[in-house]
Amino acid sequence: MATADAGRTSYEDLSGSVDLLTDSERRFTAYDLSVGWNLLPGEAFLGGTRAMPSALYLTLGAGSTRFGGDDFFTVAVGAVTACWSPTGSPCTSMPAISSSAATCSGTDKTTQNLQFSFGLTAFF
Repeated sequence: MATADAGRTSYEDLSGSVDLLTDSERRFTAYDLSVGWNLLPGEAFLGGTRAMPSALYLTLGAGSTRFGGDDFFTVAVGAVTACWSPTGSPCTSMPAISSSAATCSGTDKTTQNLQFSFGLTAFF
């Protein structure tokens, strides 16, 4: 899930009194539910003597994006790389792109949002 608050556009700032969106319409909210497939389970070799367990997952998901007072169907595609340190703690990175159809400006257009997430897990 992602949320953000959009500010005023340069057009709104330059014109002075024009508001294209209300404050509630400037709130961006997006979520998706994804499933993944473990494409490359195995090990990553560092040098000639060290190997670490690793994996590469491909993900595909669907969800919703709300902005400008409208809700849009969203498709998310990504990849997850995971590796485990010698202590057994996994770390992950996930670049993904979300695509949705938007009509905020009165014309239909497709938007893409690039996202990155990183994770580190500690067991105790």
